[in-house]
Amino acid sequence: MTIRSLAATCAVALALATPARAGQLLSIQGFRLPAKLHIDTLELTIPDAHVLAYCHIPGGWGLETAETPEKVLTLSGGATATVAELQGRGIAELKGFLLLDDTPVDLAKWHGKLTTIEYGDFPVAGSDDIEGSRDGDPIKLGPEHLTIKPADRCPPAQAWIR
Repeated sequence: MTIRSLAATCAVALALATPARAGQLLSIQGFRLPAKLHIDTLELTIPDAHVLAYCHIPGGWGLETAETPEKVLTLSGGATATVAELQGRGIAELKGFLLLDDTPVDLAKWHGKLTTIEYGDFPVAGSDDIEGSRDGDPIKLGPEHLTIKPADRCPPAQAWIR
């Protein structure tokens, strides 16, 4: 069994095990990455939110959530290896990845960012360009990048299988 099929099997089991309860499906979308940029980490702070289920964690990623007594959710995580960085169409893996409770979320109060890594040929003083990587500019996430839709469970795992 490959790692990808194991992840898909686990996602199916999680989606089926998620209890039917009024909730909201959280997605991050609405931006394009230049070909050389890859998403390395994700940070979100969402007031008045509570996670019911992780619907999908991109392959090779780790995600952690924490909630304060004031019900402020913080989520952080990212690629555990270079091959797990999200790039191009892989950004779709952040669609519908968390199931939140049904508490209304004020999009104006949340904030987040994605950190990126840029790959390519870079100039080096006194020599030819070298191929490598460097930190890219962070992507600040605003209300236009967050989508919340009513849902009572996680979407089927096939949504992430390519």
